[in-house]
Amino acid sequence: MKYIKKNDIISSTYHFIRNNNDQKYRNIKFFSTNLFEEQLNFFIKKFNIIDSNSLLEILSQKKNKSKKPFMLLTFDDGYIDHYKYVYPLLLKKKLKGFFYPITKTIYDRNFITFTNKIHFILARSINFDQIFFEIENFIVKKTNLDMKNIYNKAKKIKIKQRRFDNPNSVIIKNIFNFAIPDVFKSKLVDYIFKKIITKNNTAFAKNIYLKKSHIIEMNSDKMHFGTHSNSHLWLGKNTKIKQERDIKKSIYDLQRILGKNEILSICYPFGSYNKETIQIVKKLGFLFGFSNKYGKINSNTNFNRYTIPRFDCKDF
Repeated sequence: MKYIKKNDIISSTYHFIRNNNDQKYRNIKFFSTNLFEEQLNFFIKKFNIIDSNSLLEILSQKKNKSKKPFMLLTFDDGYIDHYKYVYPLLLKKKLKGFFYPITKTIYDRNFITFTNKIHFILARSINFDQIFFEIENFIVKKTNLDMKNIYNKAKKIKIKQRRFDNPNSVIIKNIFNFAIPDVFKSKLVDYIFKKIITKNNTAFAKNIYLKKSHIIEMNSDKMHFGTHSNSHLWLGKNTKIKQERDIKKSIYDLQRILGKNEILSICYPFGSYNKETIQIVKKLGFLFGFSNKYGKINSNTNFNRYTIPRFDCKDF
């Protein structure tokens, strides 16, 4: 924390925030509510925690001075945890947050993101051998691929964002995301999700994601809502047409809930974007965006408002 200076803008990223008593998915990676409240108390002492309007004032250079560094609290993926645990604590401490749901999870109650299926497969399994067994089972029964080649390919892939992951979970994630051909990815994850978790997506999704009523209530208390895309699309790896279609759909879905006067902002899924992504968000009227780049910015210097870096909540 020593290198953080006055007028720096720091963003903290959160995903799952829940109590410690979840025995069903005891291995899910989450930030406990107790730790979250402790961290908020620390931030209140050390930072000037700001809302979306204050951020816009900084971006327009109407406000760039503070006795403390600026802090933004950002919450990705639109989990029901954010309504049950985060929202009451923010209200209690008179703070505001930046929330980024995947809009398809709001309107399609059967939809569970590819990434969340992987999260819960890893969280539910007694050990990694069970998952490797099911992966091999699928590959032998459903494809003509070689498991040894897939495993070795996955082992060689290095992803910086996985600095908090167990080595075996990194290999499994790499198999699901990169080592297996695209045509089999969703089929593999769906196969294992049904085997280990559930065949009832609707009942499962109901207990994971925010509902429309939650978003309306939270937004009425000035919690900012932006988009995390419509379908959790890996934007930077897709064509401009696919990116624009997905982002436009997410805007439409959010505006159906919040109206057209809401400030447009985006948090890129997987932190993935390219030059075309930035062109699209500028054209569509977005005012700022968050990346997954590790770091900070300073309100007195020039920075790209569409790629604001963030720290992980575990960095503090």
